[in-house]
Amino acid sequence: MRKSSTKRKGSKSRLFVTMLCALATVLIIAPPTPMELHMQNRVIYISNKQSSQLTPPDAAGQVVPAAADSAAAMSDEVGKGAGSDQLPSSDGGDADEDKEDAEPGAASGYNRCPRTMAPVRPTLEGLSLDFRVGRHGFNISDSFIHKGNYEQLLRGDYTLHRHTIPMLPKSYEDIAANYKFNSCAVVGSSGYMKLAQFGAAIDTHDVVVRLNQSPTKAFAKWVGTKTTMRMLNSLWSNHYGAGRYEPMALPLENDVTLIVSRTTGHAFDKIVKTMKQKRPDVKVLQLSSRVVSAARRLLVRYRVKLCKDGYGPYSGGSTPSSGFVAVYFLRTICKRVTLYGLGTVNIPDVPYHYFTGVGSRQKGNSVHSFDSESATLDALAFEDKIEQCKYRTRDIVPHGNQILSNLRTNFTLLQDHRYNNRFCGWNLCNRRGYKKLGEMVGVAREINYADCRKIMYNE
Repeated sequence: MRKSSTKRKGSKSRLFVTMLCALATVLIIAPPTPMELHMQNRVIYISNKQSSQLTPPDAAGQVVPAAADSAAAMSDEVGKGAGSDQLPSSDGGDADEDKEDAEPGAASGYNRCPRTMAPVRPTLEGLSLDFRVGRHGFNISDSFIHKGNYEQLLRGDYTLHRHTIPMLPKSYEDIAANYKFNSCAVVGSSGYMKLAQFGAAIDTHDVVVRLNQSPTKAFAKWVGTKTTMRMLNSLWSNHYGAGRYEPMALPLENDVTLIVSRTTGHAFDKIVKTMKQKRPDVKVLQLSSRVVSAARRLLVRYRVKLCKDGYGPYSGGSTPSSGFVAVYFLRTICKRVTLYGLGTVNIPDVPYHYFTGVGSRQKGNSVHSFDSESATLDALAFEDKIEQCKYRTRDIVPHGNQILSNLRTNFTLLQDHRYNNRFCGWNLCNRRGYKKLGEMVGVAREINYADCRKIMYNE
């Protein structure tokens, strides 16, 4: 019996060794998967807190620097709907605070509000309105991804293909040199845009930023035609990157700049490659997710303040929309920011979008809280941090702690809702626009062109 038992054990051992060898052979000779091949061509950074040594050369012989250890992990809510603005990992050391905001108990700060409302809405006092300031502040040069910072700001799924790196801008200064960041307009796609006629006013601004696929063709009277930039979320970045802008008839203006936010490195690679091959006149920039995280903090913290004073709770998640991110970002780099088509209005039966087709919706994605965003934008406007242009049925009369912008104070016609709905936010420092406005409403008798900078930019 012992010999038979020993033979069976020996047989089992030989069988086990044979299986291991076969498995090892399969692993060695198995061809790499498409994902493995893709990752072999990507610039992968290795975090090393103890040294700044370089990793070995890649397949092409290029030495790949190790990443800085300041990159943070995914923290914000991610929109899972088809049209959501997905929020990837923060890339600038915001993990601790974002983790606090994302914890289950944090939502109670704006979901459990007292029933009694304060007489007036809270102010923005104590909140950071500038991403350069505060514990999580960062330099403006890190607001966009470029050759000078991609090593520190991108890692994991957000690293770029080695062929994309040479096509990045050299620095933030090289990016900023292409634009005149004086008077900037952010144009949303709210349905109330067709109630007013802001088109001519929008086109007077130095920089006009539109969102995603919002069209201008056939809507010039309401939304204007000038387009300097388009801020794209992950969904529309994928559509443009896949070249679907032609069969889907998506707008892509001459010499426009596409600002890509909240996308993976692979998605950015695709859109850069597509535009280089098909539309070399189009610039593609990647907004740092640090900006998105900073916008989210402002949105969440003001929502908490609103709730404490009895305003709320508001439905929706804490992921900021593309429009809110654009406003928050431009406030820092532009001398003046004017909003059109963002925020809600108390008018029944206003459609969600001013256009139909081309990916239009009947309602927003639940990962965003458009009511709390609107309240935050209202607060920015009534503290003269931005100029907000909405369709109005009544004259503007500030109350409580609200104030009016220099433009409305000096150009008093804008307090009249009839003039507001045509000329709101008009850039008086646009010489041609100033002359045109004077011909229509006699502004030359009310405002001297020499005073335009004092009125527009508080200079």
